[in-house]
Amino acid sequence: MIGIDLVLPRTNNSSLLIMKADAVRDPLPKADIAYCMHVAPHLSDAELTAMIRNVGRSCRRLIFIDLVRHKMPLILFRMFLAPFLAELPRAMANSRSGNHIPPMNSEIW
Repeated sequence: MIGIDLVLPRTNNSSLLIMKADAVRDPLPKADIAYCMHVAPHLSDAELTAMIRNVGRSCRRLIFIDLVRHKMPLILFRMFLAPFLAELPRAMANSRSGNHIPPMNSEIW
């Protein structure tokens, strides 16, 4: 496995080799599978398309895991999952101390 990032980490505590490269523009090493996670929000639509094409030059399969850029998944998550996953925010919201969790900025969606 080889990792690709624009900025190399200061320390690499894993056995994973991380190379400095721009996945949108730079030639990438040959691979069986490319895996991208949480990249789309950092790229424009044109850069995202260019990255997918660039990855396609070095491997045949791309696993792309990312957030959906739409308000509905955020709304559904907040309604049905967040109450069960977030004990601390619920406890803080119910406290009388005046502390509260500010709402997420939905403008990014």
